[in-house]
Amino acid sequence: MNPLMSNIAFITIPRQKSRFRALFSLLMVIALTTLSSCQWIAVTYNAIGYPTTERGEYANVAVAETTAYATLAEDGLEVVDLRDPQRRVKILPPVGSGSIDDIAIADGFLFLLDAREPGYLSVFSLGNSTPPVLSSGPVTVPVGPFSGVSAGNGKVVVSGGTSSMTQFDYDLDGKLSSVVATIDLGRGQPDVLVAPDGKRAFVSTHYIGPYFGLTAINIGGDSAVFVKRGDVELDTFGFTDGGAKPANFPIEAALKENIVFVAHSSGLAVISVENIEQPKLLRTVDVGVKAVNVDVAGDIAAVVGSSPDPLLVLLDVSDPQAPVLKHTVKLPEDSYATSVAIGTEHIIVATQKHGLLIFPTPTMVTTTRKEL
Repeated sequence: MNPLMSNIAFITIPRQKSRFRALFSLLMVIALTTLSSCQWIAVTYNAIGYPTTERGEYANVAVAETTAYATLAEDGLEVVDLRDPQRRVKILPPVGSGSIDDIAIADGFLFLLDAREPGYLSVFSLGNSTPPVLSSGPVTVPVGPFSGVSAGNGKVVVSGGTSSMTQFDYDLDGKLSSVVATIDLGRGQPDVLVAPDGKRAFVSTHYIGPYFGLTAINIGGDSAVFVKRGDVELDTFGFTDGGAKPANFPIEAALKENIVFVAHSSGLAVISVENIEQPKLLRTVDVGVKAVNVDVAGDIAAVVGSSPDPLLVLLDVSDPQAPVLKHTVKLPEDSYATSVAIGTEHIIVATQKHGLLIFPTPTMVTTTRKEL
């Protein structure tokens, strides 16, 4: 559906009241234009004053078994041993790259994105070494003002923001190919999630004006190009409370089977992608916060946000089509939760200036936390 048509209600008016019908139609157009204009003004206003992650702030986090990896902007990456969180190692951005803003883990590699223009992508091997070792890059990639990175099964994609989305291949040693494919999906692509099979991706998309949603695409294949399949509009206007430039746009996704969970201002959207050409919004779960980020592991989904108050929300997704809210954990008042990751024994929340918060994996009852 054309996003500009999504809010129009068609009302039948008797023919004999032509003057009234004309006046009514004019008023409807004015009302709809005003509504759209107000939403567009809100988008523009929020975009101008949107928070930016500063040097040393914890913006994004990912977990591999018992190790957490957290981005620190110009200060690089922090590696945390979750068995003893005081054991930490910092890695500076690779030479040629000025910042580490987003992170993805796939196939034994760590993909690090400098999401500040001109933009750089680097690959580190996890192997058995701590800290991880640089395998490839940094290579220049289009970014900004929001961008994310995701990878799976030999494919890595950088969403590109208002620039083109870009795909590279990587080999068994983590070496990056040249650019394989690019695409533009609308006004911008602030984030992307690549499925573990490396054949599908789900893209946070700014269509036009105050209209945002999720776009499903196919990756690679014999044609070595992105192929757009379908999209779903979301009840959000994008630059909502709780996110941060350049890699925490508050429309982020996680995948379980053929269900994509999308954190956004209205809650947690549950989208079926069983038919990738016709993704279907099944429901939106009210999680008590303007959701910014989500992770899923096993039967647990974890959602974070900071408006109206900082929260970690845990849901049972044993039936992925019908999540059940189980627990809400209040985070420190001065925290600004922008990312969450579920490990084998811990849930980790990145809270910008407040650092990392580490919780035991549920049970669903413990709220003890360790602060770094």
